Amino acid sequence: MKYVNLTNKDKSEVLLIGGIKGLISDGDELKDKLYEFIPQIMLIGISPGEVEGLTKFIKDPFELDLNDYEIIYGTLLSRFGEVMVPPPIYIEAIRYSVSREIPAKGVDADEDDFGSKYSETFTTGNMVSYIMRKKRIMKKSFNEDNPEDFVLSWKNEMDKNKGNKKMDDFRIETILENIAKEVNDIKDSRIAIIIEYEFYGQTLQKLTELGFVSK
Repeated sequence: MKYVNLTNKDKSEVLLIGGIKGLISDGDELKDKLYEFIPQIMLIGISPGEVEGLTKFIKDPFELDLNDYEIIYGTLLSRFGEVMVPPPIYIEAIRYSVSREIPAKGVDADEDDFGSKYSETFTTGNMVSYIMRKKRIMKKSFNEDNPEDFVLSWKNEMDKNKGNKKMDDFRIETILENIAKEVNDIKDSRIAIIIEYEFYGQTLQKLTELGFVSK
């Protein structure tokens, strides 16, 4: 996990957290940071529909289906600590927003936009490559010493598929665009931004461009 406290001329304060998706330990650390920071609003790197779905999950847990890549990812990640789904970094963020009755906004693409982009991006060739890559990934040795390096290596491996790379690029572009809109509209507030570790650097750069500096 990485995190940083930022502020700008409008007296807004931002706690930017880049967490490892799946690690329970990162969810616990994120929870501690939120209770220290006490945000008034939360921007989360998932879709608005996922925010709604996780809110329902917290109130009434239900069984989740995982695809093959999610199972492989979780198995490999587990050597760095206990893992679970839904991702603890998002569960703890939503749980905090519910308990404190503060807004939690999803800044990733909504389901309709994501679906349209997916249909446009994944050609037959990209889809076949995506399916076949599972065998290569299962044979690959991920020898990273920490979970942060592992998730970056995992992303690099997944993005060798052009379709997946385009979808990742689409996601981060959407996330950064929506974060910019939100923070420009919010003055003199405490904002927590929770995103996947893989997108931490790009998000920090965007906030810097928007006039935020380290406290």
